[in-house]
Parts: sequence; structure tokens; C-alpha cells
Amino acid sequence: MPSDIKAEVHLYQTGQIAWPRLTLEGCGYEECKSSYQRSGAISPFYCVERVIEGSGWISDGTQKIAFSPGDCFFYGGSTPYHYQTDTGQVLRKIWIRYAGEDAEAATHSYLGAPMGVIEDSQGGALELAFEACRGEAEHTQPDSAEIAIGYLHVILSRLRRIRSEKSKLQAGADRLFYDFKSLIEENFLRWRSTKWGAVRLPSSPSYLSRIFKARMGMSPHRYLVRLKMQHALFRLTKGDSSIKQIAAEIGFDDPLYFSRAFRKEFGVAPSSTRNGAPSTS
Repeated sequence: MPSDIKAEVHLYQTGQIAWPRLTLEGCGYEECKSSYQRSGAISPFYCVERVIEGSGWISDGTQKIAFSPGDCFFYGGSTPYHYQTDTGQVLRKIWIRYAGEDAEAATHSYLGAPMGVIEDSQGGALELAFEACRGEAEHTQPDSAEIAIGYLHVILSRLRRIRSEKSKLQAGADRLFYDFKSLIEENFLRWRSTKWGAVRLPSSPSYLSRIFKARMGMSPHRYLVRLKMQHALFRLTKGDSSIKQIAAEIGFDDPLYFSRAFRKEFGVAPSSTRNGAPSTS
């Protein structure tokens, strides 16, 4: 065993129980030093590890996913993997390892992929199941292995539920984002604040701002200003209204403030765009 890892391992040497065609090969506790790393190619096993303390990342060569306390990262089978702890971090974790004819199918069904990270913000039930599985491994009762593999199914089922709930939340957030973005685009001339939009959607201003920025890379206010400036540019190039009239049309009471915002957006003054496109010459 490498010198940079301290581990407590319990293996089921006899009487492995399949339920159905799934065997629990072992579970245990590990404490890994800073920058500890492990890699693997093809393995007959699948492993799920729950992070107690520390942080790091896992990769299959195409994607790199970070993990932190409360997360469960998993890997194994025919998918190559590499994981390591972050510099300055001691990684403490509990792990379970399983195999069998149904292992690959169970992994895809429960976890959705052969490698990844599932965040468990609630903790409680999943943490207890890991500890219970580990506790049964320490016993020598005839039914200990059978009970432990029952906890394996509890752990996998719990992770599937978390994944499903997060998928539903993500879908809901996506719908809310598109509704919010459409609301801004349809009402930007009279829009005043995110709070104005929040009363028309089933959400709070802070949550709307958060999901909008996560998807657009800018705040709702910044997007709103951009839409207003693009409209002002269109109106200015038509040349049928004054700068003061156009400023008021998009909600700017002060023409000077409008001019500063316009210059910040396009790099030129509003007056330079009259009857034509912006010009910096």
C-alpha cells in the first residue's frame, strides 16, 4: 500500500451475496495525503466514494470534475479514470466496491454514467448508509454480508434519487430562465428591475438573477441595458427622433446619462450614429 495513504479495509472473503447478480466486494475508510492520486484503466470493479473531508477532482481523460465534502465520486469498469486530492488537502473518505454480472447495468441505471460526481447537499441518510455498510463489514455474523449488500442498494438507490431530483430542478431552472429572458425581451422598454419580473414569475429576484447570470454570463440588468442600447441605436440610425426623445423612450430621464451608457456600449457618442451605423472615425 502506498505510504501516502492510510486505510482501513474490510473485504468479504467468503459468502459473498449477490442481489441480484451484484456482489459487494468490500468497503472501508481512507485518509489520503495532499496530492495523492490514483489511476486505473479496465477494472472488474466499480467504486463509490463519499468525501468526508478535503477536496480534489476525478477525470476520465475527457472531462475533469471537482469534488468536495458531501460529494460522492464514482468510477470503474471499462472507463479509465484518474483522481487526486488538491494540494494542501487531506482527503478523508468512505468507499464501497462492487462487481458482478449486473454491475455495469446497475451503475448506469443508478448513477447515470461510469464515472462522475454526485453532490448530496442533504447528507444525512446517505452518510448513515455508508457508515452502516462499513459497520456490517466489521461483523462476523452469518448475515453481515447480506445486510451490507442491502446497504449497497440503499446507497445506489439514494444516489439515483438525488440525481433525479437535481435533474428535475435543473429542468425547472432552465424553464424559468427562458421565461425570464423572454419576459425581459418582450418588455425591455418599460422594464425597471428584476423585482418587477419576479412578481410575474414563480421565483425571487435573487434566484432569477443567479440562474440568469449562470446561463448568460451577465446579470439581468446588464442584458437589459444591452437591449435598450441596441434599440436606441436602431432609432438613432433612422434619424426621425431626437436623442432626448430616444433616451426617454428607453427609460433614461437624463440624456447625459444615456449618452454615457451608449458610449460605454458602443464606444461612440449617440450623435455620431445619426442617419448611419456607429463610426469611430
